[in-house]
Amino acid sequence: MSQTNELISLITSSLHIHLNIGQNSIINTSQVLMSLGTKSIESLSNILVQQVENGQIQFPSNFNSNLTDSSRISIRVSFLVSL
Repeated sequence: MSQTNELISLITSSLHIHLNIGQNSIINTSQVLMSLGTKSIESLSNILVQQVENGQIQFPSNFNSNLTDSSRISIRVSFLVSL
């Protein structure tokens, strides 16, 4: 399980470099289902981020961060399937 988590972390780091703001990437295999999306900080206030398998993330309308408005963040949702 730790090897799988490490692999997902490495994939996330690699994709984060190549994804532009607003882009998403989905990896769907028999063992892992992962969604990675990149958003700007300024776009997070009061939005609902739809993810895979009916998962969602709701950011509050008063979302505050110490990052600049032009900063970007990656949101990752992953599910590991036990065999």
